[in-house]
Amino acid sequence: MIIANSPRIRFYRFSLPAGIFAMFPIDGWLMVFLHQQPTNYLERDWVIPFTKEGFATYLYFAASVPSLLLTILLFMDQQITSVIVNRPEHKLKVRNIP
Repeated sequence: MIIANSPRIRFYRFSLPAGIFAMFPIDGWLMVFLHQQPTNYLERDWVIPFTKEGFATYLYFAASVPSLLLTILLFMDQQITSVIVNRPEHKLKVRNIP
């Protein structure tokens, strides 16, 4: 591994861990001074009951819009990736596996 002398490259390599470690004191400060506490997992369910009375019907349709957009995005991502990888200039060879 080549050790870079550039401060920019050193900062780039350690920026993610430095950012994570810098957020720990900030998170602790916010918990103490804003009196925020995590919720008790024993008092709440992990799964949201969609069949519960009082659950608005329009939320089914509102939730379907982002899920449809995400499905289209993932499908397009897969198709674009396969087109890029399978270009003739990559010279990929197909192996016949018995």
